Amino acid sequence: MLATSTEVQRAFALKYGGQHGRISRRSFDGRLALLTTTSALGRSSLYNRLSYGGRRVYERVGSTSGSGEFHFSNGLYADLSAYAQEYCVPSAKHTAWGNGWRNRREVVRRVLGDLGLSQDLLYHGVEREVFVAPMAGNAREFLRGEQERLEPGGASAQELFEHFRSRWLLPRAQRTGSCRDHPFADLPAALVEDVLRETTAVADALLGDFQTMQQDRPRLRRDLATAGMLMREPELPFPELPTTCGLDG
Repeated sequence: MLATSTEVQRAFALKYGGQHGRISRRSFDGRLALLTTTSALGRSSLYNRLSYGGRRVYERVGSTSGSGEFHFSNGLYADLSAYAQEYCVPSAKHTAWGNGWRNRREVVRRVLGDLGLSQDLLYHGVEREVFVAPMAGNAREFLRGEQERLEPGGASAQELFEHFRSRWLLPRAQRTGSCRDHPFADLPAALVEDVLRETTAVADALLGDFQTMQQDRPRLRRDLATAGMLMREPELPFPELPTTCGLDG
């Protein structure tokens, strides 16, 4: 829920406001209209339960088709990447993005095509639910270009936490009895309120740090490039999937 807070909207505007698209050349004013996310695997038991102010925070809009490249793991992607570097030419990219392979998906797709294998191998069949969180009452109309003004909306981080505490945290603690065993259960309520009031100051400090990093971004990027620490996603090793076994009951 905190992702929908007004603090996040302000941080987003500070980071992206005034930026220009490398391809479109259009300036972005930093207004955040919609958040999108997906469930981890299959049906979500979290996003479909979150509500605030009498409405769902995240609305389900459909499911993915179950494609990707995570099943090309445990050394297989490394072989595909080596083949692509040797025999394939990067495609599906724009000159403004630079040179090289854009992402792992492009590498796998090109190698499959070069080897005469079906692109259907990209489909692992693990669907994910897609959710959206409108950040304003007229988010849909704004994104469709029907309205130019984005109505302000959203709650502060403190308001969202207060709702979370009363709706989920305290009732669960009372049901499970965990609050009786917690070392901080006996803290005075006034002290807890003082801590919550400081969240605005902490948020402002974080936003200030983000703004400083944004100003220093060119220098930081140059330093990382000089140190050889900048790499594209396709150049990174694919994490191996661990073998696990779980027992329940």
